[in-house]
Amino acid sequence: MNTIDFFELITTCEDLDSFIDACGKRFGNPLWIMDNAYHLLAYSHTPDSYVYIEDFTSGKTMGHIKEWLESGLFQKVTGNHGPVYIHDDSFDKDMVVLNVIFQDRIVGKLSIVLDHPMDVKNTLNIAQGASIYLRSYLTTTNNTLEQALILLLQNDDDSEAIAHRILSEELYHKQATYQIVCVETKEEHRFDIYSAFISDLRRECPYILSTLFRNRCFLLVPVNSHIPKHLCTADMRFGYSLPFDQLHVVANYADQAEFALQTGSEQIEKFEDHYLNFAKAALHAQIKNEEAYIMPEIRRMIDYDEKYHTEYYKTFVTYLSNAESKHRTSEILGVHLNTVKYRLSQMTELFSIDPTKGKLYCLSILLAGYL
Repeated sequence: MNTIDFFELITTCEDLDSFIDACGKRFGNPLWIMDNAYHLLAYSHTPDSYVYIEDFTSGKTMGHIKEWLESGLFQKVTGNHGPVYIHDDSFDKDMVVLNVIFQDRIVGKLSIVLDHPMDVKNTLNIAQGASIYLRSYLTTTNNTLEQALILLLQNDDDSEAIAHRILSEELYHKQATYQIVCVETKEEHRFDIYSAFISDLRRECPYILSTLFRNRCFLLVPVNSHIPKHLCTADMRFGYSLPFDQLHVVANYADQAEFALQTGSEQIEKFEDHYLNFAKAALHAQIKNEEAYIMPEIRRMIDYDEKYHTEYYKTFVTYLSNAESKHRTSEILGVHLNTVKYRLSQMTELFSIDPTKGKLYCLSILLAGYL
């Protein structure tokens, strides 16, 4: 098929689906298109290509990505603007894989099962035709919640205002208590790994927002949601921020998640476990937003006292400052011992105070002194 025939085919096809289907019929080969997050965008029906891609539609993207890394397929395809010919052992089929390019950017991947021979020119023409449809796709189907997360991570007033409007319109605003999770891998093709991870996560956990930012993957996770263990492969590490109730300091919590990864070496690192190291440095440096580094239990206690004119925070500070002695706290505050015991017991119920986190609360209280 010459170039003019391809242009005629493009003008008669209304969308990417019909174009890919028409190409399948014309060449007699099953083929499909995926975007950079390995979402399936279109596939041929005659001949039917579904048998080759049904695992992607059922959420097994990460498994395929791992296989491709181990087989060296990424090394062959990444950065290559020409067709790459491979043999798929699982189906015992020869295939050609080609990046779809738009304005010098890779915007998708074309895969063709070679039941019948195809020359390079026709393969390139299909990819170029697909890029025309993908150009429209990329400008009209952005994930608005993901956009909001990116805006919050940018950490400026204008971006924050737009993000809050988006979240409110999408009914996501003030939905839960959250954590930011930073995901990293040292693998060479980390962006392909991140894209596959995000793709599978979107399918299984739609309330976990995910995006790529500063060369890492960031997740906004409601605390009652969990990242499925089978997606957490051995070559990926996860840093967790403190939990928080408000979205206006997301960027600071992203810093917490990154700090946890940088300071620790385990697959899962929590900022809470590195709070001591951070607070020592933070007390001698300018903190852009002190509020983000105060443990949420302490923040809730301060707010409660202001609203109801109680003295839980004062009692707790005195208690911690005196080696957690109830008797000494009672003497200093000039209240009955039973009053101190009652207040301390209420702190667990009202503010979720954990008695085992005394050192962390001391540091958080020091940071609260900045306010």
